[in-house]
Amino acid sequence: MVVFLTISLLAGSSKSVRLNYSIDDSSKLILSGTSNVSDYQCDCNELIQTEKEVLFEVCNDTFTFTNALLELKTKSFDCGLGIITGEMHSALKAKRHPKITVQLLSVDLSNNTNFLADQNKSYTTSGKAKITIAGNSKVVNLIIKAKKLSNQQYHFSGTKHLKMTDFNIVPPTPAMGLIRVANEVEIELDLKARTLL
Repeated sequence: MVVFLTISLLAGSSKSVRLNYSIDDSSKLILSGTSNVSDYQCDCNELIQTEKEVLFEVCNDTFTFTNALLELKTKSFDCGLGIITGEMHSALKAKRHPKITVQLLSVDLSNNTNFLADQNKSYTTSGKAKITIAGNSKVVNLIIKAKKLSNQQYHFSGTKHLKMTDFNIVPPTPAMGLIRVANEVEIELDLKARTLL
């Protein structure tokens, strides 16, 4: 309710608001793709919240964020098979770049602000985020599903198809090249956040 009232008061304005939040431990990021042998899925359940306070500005139904940043340990990806996991860590340059970051930049909430008031009803919107992998950053467009779970808890999810070469990553070739991993991967973010009074 606090969030809903805040945004309602800011509608049509361009003032900045600070909001404290926490990321639920059940949040996760999944990286999946294919190879000439089989599909694979790398799970990461260690999302690190680097900031406790997010700053956002509302202007013309667009939220612009500062400090909406998540980090995850590159070596926390578990792809199920040791040979794939190890090669993926190597391809993502885990030793040199031990963290992957996802920074939310903006969200378009035109005609979708009701998710702040309607509990357990899903809304779809678009946004932008900066993803940094192996030291290389790329701003991407996202389709985001948002749902209010309770008065202070919200669920956000979305998927994005990317190419490893967009981040100067050479797709891994485990087993002396017998396994060839496809260039395209899908990143799926499943995030639960709670606002703090």
